[in-house]
Amino acid sequence: MRWWRSRPGDEPVWGVRIVVAIGVGTLTLAVASCGARGPDRDAARRHVEAARQLAQAGEIAAALARLDRARAADPKWFVPRLARADLLNTAGNVRAAREEALAASRLAPRERAVLLLLLELTPEYESPAETERIARRLLEVDPESAQGYYYLGRAILAQGDARRYPEAVTALRESVARAPNSALALVELGRAQRLLGDPAGAIRTIEGAIAILDRAPVRGAIDDAMLEEWLAQRRAAAFWLAQAAHEAGDRSLAARATADAERFARYAAELRAITNRAASLPPDLAAREQLRSVERRGLGYWEPR
Repeated sequence: MRWWRSRPGDEPVWGVRIVVAIGVGTLTLAVASCGARGPDRDAARRHVEAARQLAQAGEIAAALARLDRARAADPKWFVPRLARADLLNTAGNVRAAREEALAASRLAPRERAVLLLLLELTPEYESPAETERIARRLLEVDPESAQGYYYLGRAILAQGDARRYPEAVTALRESVARAPNSALALVELGRAQRLLGDPAGAIRTIEGAIAILDRAPVRGAIDDAMLEEWLAQRRAAAFWLAQAAHEAGDRSLAARATADAERFARYAAELRAITNRAASLPPDLAAREQLRSVERRGLGYWEPR
């Protein structure tokens, strides 16, 4: 997993002997032996490896085609479907990605990597009960999963039952205990504290998340997707800090946090616009040069030292 996409506890996704990164997505996919051998596991493994190389070269369509061949070679192996799900998610086709992840889960219902991707692809605001179910299944498989506790806490909050907010706080504290440097988990914990009527506690927690984010290496050379994710997290942290400060009666902090949220939202919108223009056809050469400048300077593009 890339650092900016890290959910709490950014440990390797699979506990297998040989792993390779597949494509440009967020999962680490195994091409080694895992589970019973299928009709032609060796051929399927070769296709997955070829797909990995194609995806790293940016040939996403060709990579997906090779994964189709891997799936045909060994229909009972979950890895090709999981790899397809990850690549489709990276390409922005979330609906198709979730269908592939669900297919992988039918083949390997207790595989940790499958459950993690399903959690990423199941928005808790659309189906929080389903998210909670998957998170609990992950915790059955891996009781020490920081990600499992993170998604569990989010799912409980999303169901809007105030009687269960203490349960959400407990889950999120378990996540933070296992991944103390996860800004995502800290922000969610702060949100839960605020909902429980503890804005002062929420302020302390969210300020801890902001301190972690502000230490991230976002000035200087950085991938635009990494920077976009950092801006989204930093804006969200500032937004929720402003809410907590307002409820605590700290108008000065609320004003500063609101200004931060607005500033980072503006940077994110400008980055999206540059990225979209840079990817247009015919090429927008000025936008491509802007994007190269952003990738050289990172946050310094907007805030020179």
